[in-house]
Amino acid sequence: MGELQRTVQAPHGAEDASSIGREDAASIGRIEALIPRVLSASEEERARLGEELNVLLLRLPSEPQREASAALLRRLMDERALEGLGTEKMPASIAATKALLDLGYPSALEVDPQQLDALRRWERERTRVPWFPILMTLFVVAIAQIAVITLGSPGAPPHDMTSLPLDVLAGVEPLPPSWLIRYVSFLEDSALTVLGYQFLAGAAAFLFTGAFARWPTGRVLARLTFLLLFGLGTLVSVLQLPASLWMAGATFLPALGAFISATLLKSR
Repeated sequence: MGELQRTVQAPHGAEDASSIGREDAASIGRIEALIPRVLSASEEERARLGEELNVLLLRLPSEPQREASAALLRRLMDERALEGLGTEKMPASIAATKALLDLGYPSALEVDPQQLDALRRWERERTRVPWFPILMTLFVVAIAQIAVITLGSPGAPPHDMTSLPLDVLAGVEPLPPSWLIRYVSFLEDSALTVLGYQFLAGAAAFLFTGAFARWPTGRVLARLTFLLLFGLGTLVSVLQLPASLWMAGATFLPALGAFISATLLKSR
């Protein structure tokens, strides 16, 4: 009688569960190994590793081993092992607090009240709209613009017949003005209109910023609006250079204010 051979098969799904568990354990191990690396890294490498640490912390709620993830997060928070880590935009302690809250019940109930307060302060600061600095920027620009217009617009000299060309005095019909003269005349006639449109556009951009920039999408749109005003204002000021340097400067000032406002709205 031949020797009976039996093949033992693993239960269905056991191999997948083991693989998932190993991946989760690897993520936890990567976090624990990454913390001392961040502490001993240079300034440039510290920012990169801090970003990687935040990504790993925020990824924990989506992994299967939720209890192990919660235990790791609680231990890191209790030991204050994450203080000073992370990035300027998001400290690692904030990422860990968000991860604990995302884990849901019962982990979310175990978050320390001080950590919750820190998270709320961080969220308020991240969504804060710098409306007052923008308002002051636009106000200073308006004052400077008035000064430039005043300095660049001396009183018109009295009309003097002797200043007329000789051919006009002789009754000879003058030649039609060249394209450059017509272009300069058009710029001079439309200068105040351009400044008026710039003022209205800046005011509209400021009102839009105050109303919608507290949300990420609104903040991006407000910043793009100010950048668009900067680009258009710079282009128009360059086109006005043949007419007057003062005119071009008065047009460029609101463009500069729009650029500063866009910089103030840059995501933190």
